[in-house]
Amino acid sequence: MRAGGSDITGTQSKPVSPAKLAALVFVPTLAIYWLCWRVQPPDLEAYLYRWLDHIRAHGTLGAFAIPFSNYNPPYLYLLAGGAALTGSNLAVVKTLSILSVLCAAVALWRVARRFPGGIEAALLVPILPTILANGIVYGQCDGFWVAAVLMAIDADMDDSPFAMAAWAGLGFAFKAQAAFIAPYVIGRLLARRASPAAWLLPAMIFAVALAPAWAAGWPFAHLSTIYLRQADYFNTISTAPGPWAIVALVVSPRPIAAFAFGYLAAALAAAAIIRAVARRRQIDFETMLAAALLSALLLPFLLPKMHERFLLLADLLSIILAVARPTRRWIAVTVMVQTASALAILGAMSDLKLLPVLATPLSLAAILALVQVLARPPTRERD
Repeated sequence: MRAGGSDITGTQSKPVSPAKLAALVFVPTLAIYWLCWRVQPPDLEAYLYRWLDHIRAHGTLGAFAIPFSNYNPPYLYLLAGGAALTGSNLAVVKTLSILSVLCAAVALWRVARRFPGGIEAALLVPILPTILANGIVYGQCDGFWVAAVLMAIDADMDDSPFAMAAWAGLGFAFKAQAAFIAPYVIGRLLARRASPAAWLLPAMIFAVALAPAWAAGWPFAHLSTIYLRQADYFNTISTAPGPWAIVALVVSPRPIAAFAFGYLAAALAAAAIIRAVARRRQIDFETMLAAALLSALLLPFLLPKMHERFLLLADLLSIILAVARPTRRWIAVTVMVQTASALAILGAMSDLKLLPVLATPLSLAAILALVQVLARPPTRERD
């Protein structure tokens, strides 16, 4: 499998056809999802099921007249639609989680279709360990915002900054974690000298996403500050790989003054990524993907109060990068990113705080490999 770089063996091997691969993965994928369908983590009862009960009690429209969730409205609209179709809370949540996985797989294909092996990579998305944990096991909807962010990168590769900004805004409307890609998007808009409309588009889409709930009676002041209040719901230092995972080993879960250093470090890192991306008027696909992956990996590494699930975007971007440039460097980075994410998820599931600590050197090594690419002087080459 080659795409402008040598593979790890330097030899050609006969690829498996997409149809054959789809047939090979379909049965095990179906079996895994069937086995995990009835798994109900505590968060479902504590949050999602209560929101569905509220929607049924007050009606599809009336439910949004009262603030009832710490999620932004787009996902709640989907919950309301599901509640209108079935009385099973489990069916609504798990079906939406599967739909989010499919959206992520399609979006990954949209980016990776430019390279040999892109279809095969997309077919494998539903059975990636981190996708399984985020989706059918946890019943989460992270695939939706991740898909929107991947579509933003796809639009950038198609030389469409307006569409890139729109997709980024949609991702942020679904979940605040889409902001992990903001340094990349800002840098690309600066490099392209995008129009004011492109800069305003993410905020406009975010506002449009709030509009139905606001029209139903949800106070706009509450709606517009949901993300600012989300951190108050979670008393954790970090379950994601990074220095805060080490702090979590010795400090009880509570806000600490040292969090300020994490916020400052993340802000400085974001500024550095913006500068590195913005100075490249011409950029090849490899550097695009490396910059996006660095943004998605470095910010949750530095920030406190991160969850293990927040690495999903980095997981998929690392796979795309390895497909685009199947070199030893990027295959090693992909393995490190996937392993670190899997260790963090296992740590959260088993309450073993040491696992994300063990994953931290892997994430750091991947970050350093990506920084080397962004530190290169800009060139005028473009794929």
